[in-house]
Amino acid sequence: MVNQSLIDSGVDLERLKDIDELTPDIDRTISEKVEAFLDKSGDQPYAHMNEGYVVVVQMTGEMDATDALSDYLRKRTELMY
Repeated sequence: MVNQSLIDSGVDLERLKDIDELTPDIDRTISEKVEAFLDKSGDQPYAHMNEGYVVVVQMTGEMDATDALSDYLRKRTELMY
């Protein structure tokens, strides 16, 4: 069953990329990494698949983007390693 908020977000489930496909080349500069990420993610850079789950990133205003991304990466690293 798909969550209604996911449907309302406009995410195209058929076109979602797997998070492993979006991993950047660590030897590139930050701007190159961002550009590569956007190119790979197509028109949905805010959503991806992660181990069969749909992940949609939305800002609620409770924290800034840097803190939100750091928190997400920390949690993902804890789960993976």
